[in-house]
Amino acid sequence: MTAPFREEFVRMAEVAARKGFAERDLAELFGVSPAAFRQWSLDRPDFAAACARGRGGADARAERMLLARALGLTCTETTVKTAPVRGEDGEVHEEVRERRTVRKRLPPDFQALKLWLSRRRPDLWGEAGDDRLDDLSEEDIDARIRELERQLGDEA
Repeated sequence: MTAPFREEFVRMAEVAARKGFAERDLAELFGVSPAAFRQWSLDRPDFAAACARGRGGADARAERMLLARALGLTCTETTVKTAPVRGEDGEVHEEVRERRTVRKRLPPDFQALKLWLSRRRPDLWGEAGDDRLDDLSEEDIDARIRELERQLGDEA
């Protein structure tokens, strides 16, 4: 027997979907089969809409990250160096000796760029165009990245 639907599942589904839960993960979260989950979505438009809103947010975030990785990005990395220190009570604990934050520039990622372009511009970069991508020199790829950045900048 399927667990009964509860009203709080609507909000829970939206939050979980936003965190990347797939349909089968959501079904497991609610203790129902994927078929029962799909039936809830059919029976409850508010539940289906909440799942869609959550997935939309996760998808948009993933798209932004894929594009950032494709074009290269700057990120912040913090490293902490610690050392064991014996306290007055005789207990050993870790003490922070140095905290260092650096900004790193990650170069454009060819595979992310290839995926982005093949999905967004299949007419120019689709599966049939894969051979063309493999034959590009690093300079050609850099030129295409700059062109894509220019186009994206024009859209903003």
